[in-house]
Amino acid sequence: MQSAKASYSDLPDPAHYNKLNEVLTTQYSREALTAYINGYSGTGQYKSAIADADLDVMLKDVQQRWIPGAKMSALTSAFANTSNYFTTDQASQLIQLVSDEDNRLQLAKASYRNLTDPAHYTKLNELLTTQYSRDALTA
Repeated sequence: MQSAKASYSDLPDPAHYNKLNEVLTTQYSREALTAYINGYSGTGQYKSAIADADLDVMLKDVQQRWIPGAKMSALTSAFANTSNYFTTDQASQLIQLVSDEDNRLQLAKASYRNLTDPAHYTKLNELLTTQYSRDALTA
């Protein structure tokens, strides 16, 4: 397991990491490796989503802002902060605080690099009402 984790950063084709699962003998080890890889930032540092208490503070702060531009600014800053990592569900909760479709699309795009579970990124499509926006997010 430790060797599989250590070798991940040196893989020439990390998208096919599942080949490492073939050397692991238990389902637990395979799931642990997948969790590790989902949290891997690419810089050798493990990404961990913000704590629920910190998310609650962030949600309340944005909810207290009445002007849509102020909400957008606060959320853009949260996703631009390279120290903040979010699960897709956490990002979704934050993005739902704005109502404008274009703003939601912009925030969904901005959140991608800060997700701990980018494989679930397509769940953010549920926040968008037009096919054009969904296609733009996918692209």
